Amino acid sequence: MLWKCLGEKHILPHVTDLDELKLNKIKEYAETAVLLNLRGEPRSAGTSTATVPKSVASSINTATMTKKSGGATIVTPDVTANKDEESTSPAPTTKPTTAVKKKTTTASKSPATTNESVEEKKREPRPPKVRSEKPIDDPEWQKLQPDEKVQHKLWNARLAGYEECGKLFAMQDSSKSGEFEDYLDLLPRFVQDTNENAKEKGLEALLIFIQEAYVARTTVGEIVPIIMSKCLTGRAKTKERAFDILLMYIEIDKNAEIEEELIKGLENKQPKIVQACLELLRRALSDFGSKVLPIKPFLPKVIPLLEDRDKTVRDEAKLLLVEIYKWVGKQTLTPMIQNVKPIQMQELQTEFDKLDL
Repeated sequence: MLWKCLGEKHILPHVTDLDELKLNKIKEYAETAVLLNLRGEPRSAGTSTATVPKSVASSINTATMTKKSGGATIVTPDVTANKDEESTSPAPTTKPTTAVKKKTTTASKSPATTNESVEEKKREPRPPKVRSEKPIDDPEWQKLQPDEKVQHKLWNARLAGYEECGKLFAMQDSSKSGEFEDYLDLLPRFVQDTNENAKEKGLEALLIFIQEAYVARTTVGEIVPIIMSKCLTGRAKTKERAFDILLMYIEIDKNAEIEEELIKGLENKQPKIVQACLELLRRALSDFGSKVLPIKPFLPKVIPLLEDRDKTVRDEAKLLLVEIYKWVGKQTLTPMIQNVKPIQMQELQTEFDKLDL
């Protein structure tokens, strides 16, 4: 059938290994063979003929072939069959080109596809984090004792614990009650809570502890440094409670320890802490006098602060010197501040004159 369809010219180059007898039989069979069209009917030789091109040679049942005496093959195309083939499938010569283009496009897009997949992974929502703490309204912590609440992870639990501790301290009949000693190790928590609302309640409870407990005298060395670093630069209410605690320590005869810590604070690099120490020295001197709070230890540290770059520090240093003037008088104070600059000395003198009137 291939011999009859394609012709001797196209078949002989591919069957060179066959002997002459077999070739003759193939030729005889090809001459007697009948080609059928798509409808299964025998094809008839048409009037128009054309030489078989290579692109059409692959289609076996699409044309009727006749053979000339010179060995050339004439093909009559079947118009109906060609139309059917064109309507059912694209030309075979365009398929390889299309496939190559698709492969090239796919190869060129592979990096972009990889990047897009990475971006999609990044955009994927992360699973929600599992919170270790229980909800704020969890009733379990409400059943705990005050000493357990002040150590709780939830800030509102600690706040409630500080409030309960304050009430517990105020209810004790004796300043030497065992309840006070049970809380000695927990007191640092009261002044360095990470939540500002809870810290305020902790400072209030600590103030009651110092007022009521005899053992509060033993807590100065541990509590005061924490107050100096954690409670003098925050909220105004927190700062005021810290002042009350430090003044209460002075009242229970721990004035020397408090004055020493305040003098250290005058050398702090934070202006807010320096200003707070000056203010506290002034208030302590006003409340307890120069006998309880000696002036000589801290005066040399105060005079240089009149030239500090921070205005609040300069103003507070001037107010402290005016308060000192009230207690020691002009004759005692003037020799101590003789190295003050003329402009500052004039401002101080104006304030001193107001007190002399």
